[in-house]
Parts: sequence; C-alpha cells; structure tokens
Amino acid sequence: VGSWALRNSSRVVCLTESEAREVAGLGVGKRNIRVIPIAVDPNLFRPRGTKRQMIVYVGRLVPEKGLETLLDAVAALREKKTVRVLIVGDGPSRNKLIGHAHRLGILDMVTFRFFVDQSQVAEILQESQIFVLPSLKEGLPITLLEAMASANMIVASNLPSIVETLGPAGLYFTPGRSGELAERLLEALNERQLQRKNGLAGREVVEDRFSWGVVLPMLEDLYREVVAG
Repeated sequence: VGSWALRNSSRVVCLTESEAREVAGLGVGKRNIRVIPIAVDPNLFRPRGTKRQMIVYVGRLVPEKGLETLLDAVAALREKKTVRVLIVGDGPSRNKLIGHAHRLGILDMVTFRFFVDQSQVAEILQESQIFVLPSLKEGLPITLLEAMASANMIVASNLPSIVETLGPAGLYFTPGRSGELAERLLEALNERQLQRKNGLAGREVVEDRFSWGVVLPMLEDLYREVVAG
C-alpha cells in the first residue's frame, strides 16, 4: 500500500537527497519528487559565549539510535579522558540502557534526563560542546539540526543522510563500531580549535539550508505547484 500511494501521489516530499533516491527506487517518477528539509529556528537554537566540555545526545531511546555503542565508547574512554555525557530523551530502551551503563561501570560519567521541553533542550545545546548521533539508521533528525544551529561539534555515524546534511563539518565513524566512536570523541574533546571551527561551520549550514527563511518558500512553491496541477 505504501509503495502504491507513493507512486500515485501528485508529489512526494523527501527530507534528503539520499531519501529521494530511495523513493525513486520504489518506482516514483523523479519529476514528482521534491526534496524539502525540515527547518529550525536559529534564533532559538544559537550558541552562547562559554560552552562546557560535555557530550550530549538528544532523541528517542530506541535500538536504532545506537546508544549502546555510545555507552561502550564512553567506557573505552574512562582511562584516557575525563568525560561527562548527558543522554536526553525517553523510549522503550530506557531501562536496558541504564542497565548497560551500570554493567559498564560508567554511571558516574553518564547522566540520563528523560523529560525535557524544547526550551530546556535549547539551553542544554547552548551549554554543550559536542553532540553525538550514533544511529544505526537515520533520516534527518531535528535534534541534529538544533545541535548544529547551537554550534555544537557533531560526532555522528557516517550514514548517507547525515553526511549529506553535515558535510565536512562533522566527525564520522562506522555505525556500531564503538572503538571508532571512542576515537572520534577523544579527537573532538582534545581539539578545541576544531571544536570551534566545526561548530561554527555547522551553524552556517543551518542558516544557509535549514532555517525557516529558506525552507518556507520551498513549501509555498510546492503548494502553488500542486494547486496549479
């Protein structure tokens, strides 16, 4: 039913070019596909002068987010670097992740916050220096754009949609490889100039491609196109 609906829609909106290629592979004509990303408000999500050496994840606590890989990477860093990690969000993997952190002996390094609103997320991202996205599969998560707008340095899985969004502003690792993730996190923590450079580069990407001032006209053009037939 899903493929049939896509093939028979006037237009199909995809968030990324990689997603558009997948949709085209289902038989949807390229002329009916439009790539229009989600948007964030760079005035709400913005950096502040002083940031803390803190690694943050914001999102759902579900298996596909690769959070066990993150916890394994944090455990590998224990003897190399003092690390503070904040995991923000909730989901069905909550208890499993807490148990895994306990078994690894890193509950003194990792803090879980399950219930936060958007303003609190904005404050957290303003304060944090590094945002980690260890997903095993991913589309275009709004939290990634919020972290980029907040000038966080991004350490992320090298999934097509993430690389397409971040480009050279990110540090990447192979999904599921905790050793690689530990190396990237250590690099991010140690290289202060790179933190600032990549953080500001990520914010510039948001301002150029993912702000409401850019995305809203794309949506307006799409509606006019569909109405005109």
